[in-house]
Amino acid sequence: MEELLRKRQIQFRAAGAVMFCVAAGLSVARILSTLTSDKLSATLSDVVFTLTTQVVFLLIIPFLIYKFSLKKSFTGVMRFSSVRKPDLFVMLLCVPLGVCCLIVTMGVSTVWAVFLELLGYNYPSGGSSYPETFSVWLLLLNIVLTGVLPGVCEEFANRGGFLTTMRGSFNEAQTIVICGLAFGLFHQNVTQVFYTFLFGMLMAALVIKTKSLFPAMLVHFLNNSLSVYLDFASAYSLPLGGFFDMVNYLLANYFIVAVILWLAVIGIGVGIFILIVRLSSKNAAKNRDKENGVKIVAAEGEQIAEETLPLEDTLLYKPVARDWAFYVGALVITIITTFCTFYWGL
Repeated sequence: MEELLRKRQIQFRAAGAVMFCVAAGLSVARILSTLTSDKLSATLSDVVFTLTTQVVFLLIIPFLIYKFSLKKSFTGVMRFSSVRKPDLFVMLLCVPLGVCCLIVTMGVSTVWAVFLELLGYNYPSGGSSYPETFSVWLLLLNIVLTGVLPGVCEEFANRGGFLTTMRGSFNEAQTIVICGLAFGLFHQNVTQVFYTFLFGMLMAALVIKTKSLFPAMLVHFLNNSLSVYLDFASAYSLPLGGFFDMVNYLLANYFIVAVILWLAVIGIGVGIFILIVRLSSKNAAKNRDKENGVKIVAAEGEQIAEETLPLEDTLLYKPVARDWAFYVGALVITIITTFCTFYWGL
């Protein structure tokens, strides 16, 4: 019992080190990207910045910290990070859930933008510029940079070992809020912090209920990739290219209708999520019946029953003051950088 709690303390400190490295690394990468933006093309700058932040700071460094500090094998780190085989029907349900997330996010972003303007925030002038001629390769590159890499790397860093660790010290609701807050602040951008906070909570709940990282990865990928495609579609008159124009038309002329449709999408998304939860619960019950009490190797490396894995309300480790050192550092960095984006309109 004491040994298990001691291992969870080590996990808590390791996850804190991951969060601090992520916060510091992203801040440094943003500064370097700004300083070198006039020396590199926009596309090359995006590639360098995204590869550095996503692959290095959100994937490789967290993996290495968990591997060496927790003394785990590759498989052990993956299991600790909830990288487990998902249910096929759950993954299929995640497709329409990802579409719903995109539409809901658009509404939340609009409300947040109005709120920021009321607070005096000045949105930076200009925006994404595209070549005059459509390039399928540029579209695919943007999908990889904005959809694939964040869907994999951000989920691994935020809903992988970090979520498992938080679930070993806090109840389900607290873990969902903590993971959402961490995801929102880690973006270090005042225009993104609110909707990513809500999105982060949904993804944390999805991982907890399905006990797999893959459903969250798929939803995250679809949410981001569809957004990229719609931007390209609007710029080059591709299929669905009039989507944003239709939304703006509804908001300007039929605001109540737009709100009702938006609420309907929220309702559909909630319904899909409930179906996922029920399906996952049934699958978990079937697996327990199949195992019939057989012991399995847990994330901590001990032979214990599945019910006592970190994703359950058992043997919660209560962090002491020293355990919070890296978390406080990460929190300070992200709050300062987020405030700077508000103050300077970045």
